[in-house]
Amino acid sequence: MKETICAYIRNTLGIDEQEVIDDLWQEYLLAFRENLGRIETLLSSRDGVGVSRAAHSLKGCAGNVGHTTAYQICQKLEAAGKESDFETAGKLLEQLQEQCTALMA
Repeated sequence: MKETICAYIRNTLGIDEQEVIDDLWQEYLLAFRENLGRIETLLSSRDGVGVSRAAHSLKGCAGNVGHTTAYQICQKLEAAGKESDFETAGKLLEQLQEQCTALMA
């Protein structure tokens, strides 16, 4: 997954410097983990608006680096949060956790 995201950064964003690409990768990992933790906390406290906002933030991060799977999950999670659909949000959180595991591999 790292190679795909780094290729997106290089080819779509036009960034050629490996050091900058590596920095963007590390920033994305940090933002992903932070937002995922925030979503977990908000979901456990059944804060639908908060879940929606945190999902929106992560969606933006994912979109910026071409992580389309996470982007699509976050779109659905954002909607589930707005509707306080905590069952669906929980399932989507599991999918994001799987994406996080794949990012760290």
